[in-house]
Amino acid sequence: MMEQVKKGPLLSDEEFFLQCLNEEIDAVKDMKKAAGAGDYVSARHQFAEYIRTSLQPEIFFSIPYEKPENQIMKDGETEKEAADRICENKMISCGIEYDFGEKVDWDYNPTPNQYKEWTWQLNRHNDWKLLAHVYQATKDEKYAECCAKMFSDWVEQAVCYLEAGSRDTECWRTIECGIRMGANWPYTLYTFYQTPAFTDDVLVNWYKSLVENARRLELRRTTGNWLVMEMNGLAHIAILAPVLKDAKHWYQVAVDVLVQELKKQIYEDGFHYELTTGYHDVVVNNYQRMMRTAKAFQAEIPEVFSSYLEKMCMLDIKLMMPDGTLPDLNDGTRAKVSDMLRKRADMFPENECIRWAVSEGKEGKPLDEVSVELPNSGFLAMRTGWDKDATWALFDGGPFGRAHQHEDKLSLTMYANHKYLLVEGGNYEYDASPMRRYVMSTRSHNTIRVDGMDQSRLRQFKWHEEDIQKPSGMTAKITDAVDFAEAEYTDGYGTEMKEAVTDFWNFEGKLTDEERKQVDKSVSHKRSVYFFKKPEYQLNPFLIAVDRLYVEKEDERTHTYQSIWHLNSKHPVISDGKVTMDDVTVLLSGKKAKVRIAEGEKEPEVQGWMALKGFAVGEVPVPTLLCETKGRDCRMVTVLYPHQEEGCPIAAVKAEENVDAKEIILVLTDGTEWKLTEGEI
Repeated sequence: MMEQVKKGPLLSDEEFFLQCLNEEIDAVKDMKKAAGAGDYVSARHQFAEYIRTSLQPEIFFSIPYEKPENQIMKDGETEKEAADRICENKMISCGIEYDFGEKVDWDYNPTPNQYKEWTWQLNRHNDWKLLAHVYQATKDEKYAECCAKMFSDWVEQAVCYLEAGSRDTECWRTIECGIRMGANWPYTLYTFYQTPAFTDDVLVNWYKSLVENARRLELRRTTGNWLVMEMNGLAHIAILAPVLKDAKHWYQVAVDVLVQELKKQIYEDGFHYELTTGYHDVVVNNYQRMMRTAKAFQAEIPEVFSSYLEKMCMLDIKLMMPDGTLPDLNDGTRAKVSDMLRKRADMFPENECIRWAVSEGKEGKPLDEVSVELPNSGFLAMRTGWDKDATWALFDGGPFGRAHQHEDKLSLTMYANHKYLLVEGGNYEYDASPMRRYVMSTRSHNTIRVDGMDQSRLRQFKWHEEDIQKPSGMTAKITDAVDFAEAEYTDGYGTEMKEAVTDFWNFEGKLTDEERKQVDKSVSHKRSVYFFKKPEYQLNPFLIAVDRLYVEKEDERTHTYQSIWHLNSKHPVISDGKVTMDDVTVLLSGKKAKVRIAEGEKEPEVQGWMALKGFAVGEVPVPTLLCETKGRDCRMVTVLYPHQEEGCPIAAVKAEENVDAKEIILVLTDGTEWKLTEGEI
């Protein structure tokens, strides 16, 4: 006999009415009386009527609307066109469309490579929020009917088993619970709850599901940015559903955890410990959403939330490039800072810098500091000014991120002449593809590989809570004329791991002891960066990177060092110690280096690419300079000079390979030699 498949919600009428409702509410007493007599039809109707008369949409809709996240619309598609498509069960998740036909299967994965994020993100229910938003504009009942049917199908099919691990289901991964509770379900309910489509049964099952979501969020909560999203979701249930008996308890749990996590996850300089611009903003968003809803409904908000949130908003400004966007650090995105901060500016009305960023320079004022050191997270943002014509560079001398990390320590990027010029591989879908492996690897960043191997921190990585208090190890100095930063990489190099990293939070436990040992720590790399903001000889602002490679005395081998520079420019011409392009010239010290340009290569390994945008499945070729040399202890000097049609006035760079050497000579095209001494620059 076949085992009967359970249908949701698993919460029975008996348990819901007799154990889950707030007895301090008079109307609940009548519901319980009916339920106690076995009259669940009456109890359900009384509950639904209570919801229809007790919700306060005028308060809820005072909270600024936020568009649904993730890729659920086609390029060029209007919101109404998208809503009409959704009503035909043609759903988009992760930018990929699938026609379900008569009924959505919430467990299904239509992607050829079984990309798990497709199904997970479908269960965030961004589509329902979009339906609600279009209904607000049109009052067309078909959108309410579509949403009610989708919800009823989902709640029946997507059974909530509390014992399942936080990541072990298609429909109840805890990050999805947090996102749908903290962003999508509230707006959907407050839009549709009085429509004919939201019947008594729909409303009762909706609140039953709120209980199941809340229990899962409390009992199966995780860590990192996931935990912040989970607790935002739990807080929203607690604030917006006081009819539920455990609402006050859930709110206290959410607040206590969120207070603790600020201290656990945020460096003193304001950067979230994953050190990725995208997820930094995710964390800010979820605190912001919780605070706005709590304020609107007069729930208590800890004061510490505002101080941390303001510091984290300022972090975005400190990292911002002259075009107003963020660098895509680790699994970050090139988000526009003014758009990100606009939805938070009213929370910090006295902050002139946030007002300046939101208005794109029309109001307020920028930071007094031009270049900014982040001493705890280990970045130095170097710039000539806060104007759009400025030259900007960023040095990464900090620790390994807590998750969503790339093997990119000591990497360097640059923006000049209105262009993101010295770029990196960027971000890519969280799959096991060669391109995903590439963007995470050292070879997609502007640093150095050793013996064909990448940096290998992830193999050995384990986060300890006290790590948030440790100094970054980067040294930095900022002056009017020159900025300086220096850091060292000592964690070893290894070959690509067999296990593709698609689960950042569980990965630590997946490596065998043998795999953890596969790291060669015989070579260390120290990089010193000089950013000349006001150089002599009427030169443009430019960068010098000095790389020192050190070999352990016990290691008698000669090693191969490959420096990598992703250059978003065209028409590279290689000459002796020099690579000239349309927007930048790179000058290399030494005569023994083997130099070539890789662009759009997939064999023997992926090289010379830049992710198209954010999480999109797509990439574009980018000329990548590979400079290879062999030796033991040595010094390599690289000059990166941005220019336009005037070209580069530096003809060559001279520097001894001796690792202890300090002198650097820049030979100008007119024969002038500019002698520089490290430590005196």
